[in-house]
Amino acid sequence: MAPACIGINTDSNTKELVVKGIDDAAYGLIMIMDGVTGCLQNDQYSVFIESIIKHFKLQT
Repeated sequence: MAPACIGINTDSNTKELVVKGIDDAAYGLIMIMDGVTGCLQNDQYSVFIESIIKHFKLQT
């Protein structure tokens, strides 16, 4: 889906970098949600990440 959102005039090297950035961000978020990176907290704050995954049939 992400490649379809990249401008048609974007050069191929930039497209590759954009897709890699999206992939890396998604992977990093998954690692955080799985607890691989440990807790996200300091002396004052803690971050809790939740996700909602929905599966639905598209109207065609």
